[in-house]
Amino acid sequence: VPLFVGYTFGKDKWLFDVQPGVSIGFLSGSRGSRYIGKSLAVLVEQSTSLEQFNKVIWKAHFRVGVRYSLKKLDVGLYPHYSYTLNNVLNFTKVDQRFSNLELSLGVYYKF
Repeated sequence: VPLFVGYTFGKDKWLFDVQPGVSIGFLSGSRGSRYIGKSLAVLVEQSTSLEQFNKVIWKAHFRVGVRYSLKKLDVGLYPHYSYTLNNVLNFTKVDQRFSNLELSLGVYYKF
């Protein structure tokens, strides 16, 4: 569930967007195996148990963008960075957080 706030400013045909936000995710399932130990020598058996994971994951987001306006279209480019704020694992010895960088291209049609 994402929640973003944004601000758009520009001049002539150029528009710039800044959008920070947060999102919350709820764990619905799990499947797979994982290694423990620095040597990666010990493989934990495949499990569908949800006990090893936090049930709620919080992420911070930051998106900026630039748009150019044409007669009936706007064309935009949006880099987006997100970072997991809390540990994914329900295990204090390992702090596993993820970051992600995306790039989106948008085309907007004006009615």
